[in-house]
Amino acid sequence: MRRLFPLVLLWLAGPALAQSADPMELQRCIWRCLADSPGAQSPQYHACVSRMCTAPPQQQSPAPAPGGAWTGGVASDGVTRFAGIAEPAGSGRGFYFMCDGRGDGYLMLYALDRREGRYQLRIDGRSFPTVFHRARQQLTVDLRPGAPLLDILAGGTWIEIVDPDGMLALSLSLAEAGPALANVRQGCRF
Repeated sequence: MRRLFPLVLLWLAGPALAQSADPMELQRCIWRCLADSPGAQSPQYHACVSRMCTAPPQQQSPAPAPGGAWTGGVASDGVTRFAGIAEPAGSGRGFYFMCDGRGDGYLMLYALDRREGRYQLRIDGRSFPTVFHRARQQLTVDLRPGAPLLDILAGGTWIEIVDPDGMLALSLSLAEAGPALANVRQGCRF
C-alpha cells in the first residue's frame, strides 16, 4: 500500500505536470483528456485540454531566443514577399505570410512534417481554426486581401499552432510581427 500512495499522488497531480517544458508530459495530459471524454471532437475534450494541459500565454511564452525575431523581405524568385519567423531552436521550421502583388497571399507552415487538415492557430489564447493543405510544397492556406487574421497576428504577442491530431506543432513569438507584416502587405498591396 505504501508503494501505491506516491503513484496515486502523481496521478492526481498529472495535469499540472503538463504545463512543464517536457513535451511528453503535455502529450500524456492530452491523452488523459481524450480518455476521459467522448472523443477528440467533443467540447469536453477541448475544455479539458485548454484547462489542464496549457498555461495562459503569458506564463508559457518565454522571451524569444536570439535570432527568433520576425523578419521580412523578398523571396529568391524576386516576386514573392514574406514576413515570418523561424523556430528559435534552429530546426528550420517556421510560420510565414507570403504574397506576390497579384492578389495572392497565404500563410505557410514551413518545413513542418505534419499532415494536412484543420489546425488551431491560438493567438494569445484565442483559437482560430484554419485548414492547411499541402500546396506549394509546404502546408499553406490561402488568404484574401485584407484578411482579418493578419491584423490579429500583427497585434498579438504569442502564437501556438496545434496540428489536426491535437499536438502542439509550433509555439512562436509575435513580437515584431506587426511591422514585418505591415511592410510586406504594403509591398504586395494586400
